[in-house]
Amino acid sequence: MMLPHKNLLTYRQIGDEWADTIVTTLVQNGQMPVVGHFLRQLTYNQQVTNQQDVPNYLQEYLDKLSQLPSWADARQIQLAVKFFEKNIENISILLGVYSLPYCYAAADGARVLVHSQRIVAQTRRRLAETAQFVLEVLSPDAFRPTGKAFRSIAKVRLYHAVMRHHIVQKGEWNMAWGLPINQMDMAGTNLSFSYIVLEGLRKIGVTTSFEEAQAYLHLWAVVGEMLGVQNDILPQNSTNAKILCNEIVRLSFQKSDAGILLMQALLEAFQTTPPFHVLKGFAPTYIRFLVGDDVGDLLEIPSANWTGNFISLLKMRNMYRSAVDFSPKEIQENVNRMSSQILALSQATTFVHEH
Repeated sequence: MMLPHKNLLTYRQIGDEWADTIVTTLVQNGQMPVVGHFLRQLTYNQQVTNQQDVPNYLQEYLDKLSQLPSWADARQIQLAVKFFEKNIENISILLGVYSLPYCYAAADGARVLVHSQRIVAQTRRRLAETAQFVLEVLSPDAFRPTGKAFRSIAKVRLYHAVMRHHIVQKGEWNMAWGLPINQMDMAGTNLSFSYIVLEGLRKIGVTTSFEEAQAYLHLWAVVGEMLGVQNDILPQNSTNAKILCNEIVRLSFQKSDAGILLMQALLEAFQTTPPFHVLKGFAPTYIRFLVGDDVGDLLEIPSANWTGNFISLLKMRNMYRSAVDFSPKEIQENVNRMSSQILALSQATTFVHEH
């Protein structure tokens, strides 16, 4: 998996040939509106297969993405789900305060998000959708007929291909930035859901076993391959994840108007989002603690203030909770509570958008 500098950069010119071909064909045949309506109706995995009203090549796509890669380990996936459930509150928050700023610091990748416009204009809705996706691929029944992982992955992968097509077709994209949503950017995004989350947990005092970390990386490698990321840039252990992360930081992180704009939109969204709306300045303070001042300065995140004192308390709380064996009932109650909050946020932002 270890890639030399020059080879990793070549991945900036590679998209997702399979999904891109499907989208090109759909556009040429004038079938995008019909297929778009069909995909919006999908809710559970069991709906992904045996659809009569879609083109054969799209049905093949859905069929293939209705099964795990041959190398997927069911035991590792199960352990990753349990790890997520145990840490759902911290992981859900870290996705917003660490994973997203990490992605925004990659200048060329940030430009894609600005071109899509939704991430800036509807930041809270996109936060909710991202959290919902994570819940769907990390639920206990995620890859069973009653789950939603296969459906979600198929939709997200096609959405990325649609975005690549439209951004390039608009004629405003500079290919010197790399292909929109290219392999290197997708690998970085995958790291933001996996390795960056594990690093964030470590920084805030959550104890993670070697087996739990391996399992969590494995699950996201499985999801990454199904989303179209090439296997040779999908690390399945912490050592390779760190190597890839460091290379992406070195090659991609730089100051950009796009990254600053995205960061400002995120901080504005946090002003009305629990728990950050309670303490003024805590969101930028917490983000700077996680990403470090170098990245904080790239994104022009406001300086830390007195609320940084609460981070020490948060770390103490997390270290205590890591040492306590919570009952399955207590863990499930926490999962249900967080899931309900994410669903409520998603429904609220959808209502605002549609009305």
